[in-house]
Amino acid sequence: MSQKTGLFQLFFVYLFNQQNMGIMANFRRKHASSSLITSVAYDAFSQVLEVVFCKGGIYEYSNISPDQYEQLRRSDSLGEYFNTNIRNNKQLLYQKVRS
Repeated sequence: MSQKTGLFQLFFVYLFNQQNMGIMANFRRKHASSSLITSVAYDAFSQVLEVVFCKGGIYEYSNISPDQYEQLRRSDSLGEYFNTNIRNNKQLLYQKVRS
């Protein structure tokens, strides 16, 4: 196997894992005391926020600024901030990672 083929295979495995496990699988999770959200994880480099909902489902939201994440974390009501500023923001892209 050539070095090029080996790198391609590693890259393929990386992409497969990203699509099937979510990009945030390896990031530290912050547990929340909310009736809507169980926990969140954020990566400032990719600006991706992962949200685990109490009733099930894991979603990733892209283009979340570090400022937005800090406001979410510091809000009095995590669910209210999330619904108003992230979930209802039609400009943000999101994907369901797991049910």
